[in-house]
Amino acid sequence: MEFLKNFSFNIFDDVFAAEAGINTVAGPKNIFDSLKSFAPMIIIMVVFYFFLILPQNRRKKRQEEMISSVKKGEEIVTNAGIFGKISRVDEKSDTVLVEISKGVEIKILKNQILNITSRNSASGYVTSKTTS
Repeated sequence: MEFLKNFSFNIFDDVFAAEAGINTVAGPKNIFDSLKSFAPMIIIMVVFYFFLILPQNRRKKRQEEMISSVKKGEEIVTNAGIFGKISRVDEKSDTVLVEISKGVEIKILKNQILNITSRNSASGYVTSKTTS
């Protein structure tokens, strides 16, 4: 019980000191002491940037380059999983006309192209054909 008695008085002492405007906690002695507390957060942000943000930006840039260079006659795969061959590219509306079967064409947005299968090695994506 003696511990609780001393503990409660210490709490009241801090409250009274705060009301009086007395600083009971010592601040950092110099700028380096205050920066030490931010070091873990800075390290986490740097790791986050190099492992998440930078690779995502590279993938996005590569995808945009691939989409901007599509040409008529290339075989593609859309984000919906539709395979087809580009029959027309409309630069004004950023759409392409894709022939998915003989006589069947659909109009899709260029940004919905996932992969150009006729040039796998250039895009970085590899589609595998399985034989059964």
